[in-house]
Amino acid sequence: MSNDSKEQVLKFGQKLMFVDTTQEILELVSSQAKTLLDAQRCSIFVVDKENHTFWTNVNDGTDMIVIPLDSGIVGRTYKTKQAQIVNLPYEDKDFMSNVDEKIGFTTKNIVTAPVFDSNNELISVIQLLNKTDADFNDSDLKLLTFFANFISGSLELSLMDDWL
Repeated sequence: MSNDSKEQVLKFGQKLMFVDTTQEILELVSSQAKTLLDAQRCSIFVVDKENHTFWTNVNDGTDMIVIPLDSGIVGRTYKTKQAQIVNLPYEDKDFMSNVDEKIGFTTKNIVTAPVFDSNNELISVIQLLNKTDADFNDSDLKLLTFFANFISGSLELSLMDDWL
């Protein structure tokens, strides 16, 4: 990870300390992730174990998305508990092209990372789409994984507060 990336994450951490609601955290995390990885879009899919779904309402202008836990690249990230890079999404059997069709978007590449709570339970998946000038690579995967670990505590506390 470059020194510039480390500095960006540290500055982001200072902002994160002053955010109160889950929605504000999700929006701040999404914005920072797009900046860090130079991506067009970011969604943070929160696990709803009770309904066996993910939900996200941080989608850069689209409505709330709710999908089953075993759907799409995000679902594969959930099942394997491993970050994913998909640089040819329309050739991937798990890619949900119907979502692109529904919102009028073209996904060129994808990177995902799981977010774990303090009990090592997966609570969310961060998904970034369309790196601006290239495909996602191993450096992006490492940076997103680090970032997911960095934000996990704040997200866990916020979601706990929502559930209480």
